[in-house]
Amino acid sequence: MFKKTSVNLIDGPILRSIIAFAIPILISNIFQQLYNTADIMIVGRYLGPNALAGVGATAAIFELVVGFALGVGNGMGVIIARCFGAKDMEQLKTRCRVNDYDWSWFKFNCFHRWTFWNVSFIRIFRNSR
Repeated sequence: MFKKTSVNLIDGPILRSIIAFAIPILISNIFQQLYNTADIMIVGRYLGPNALAGVGATAAIFELVVGFALGVGNGMGVIIARCFGAKDMEQLKTRCRVNDYDWSWFKFNCFHRWTFWNVSFIRIFRNSR
């Protein structure tokens, strides 16, 4: 029923492979921008100009975190691709496992720290009024 397709980046025409590889990244960037646009529209319409200023002020921090995560993910992708290209499946499994553990730890810590900081900032700003 469904045709299984894969993109072979090692053999064949390179331009077609790169375009096929870049399309999902392009789509994810479009969704990221739509998320930011929807966030600004909703906050600006329902919460007012002060909340909109807060969203605008933290947008750069958010982009920094997303950019860092993409950079680390791309770096791990290079390491994993080298193992795949060398056909070293044992090392490939190890690198993928390490990547999963590292990202799980990173996401867990970021979530809890951001939650704590946000709650602290909300308390500070409520008391300053």
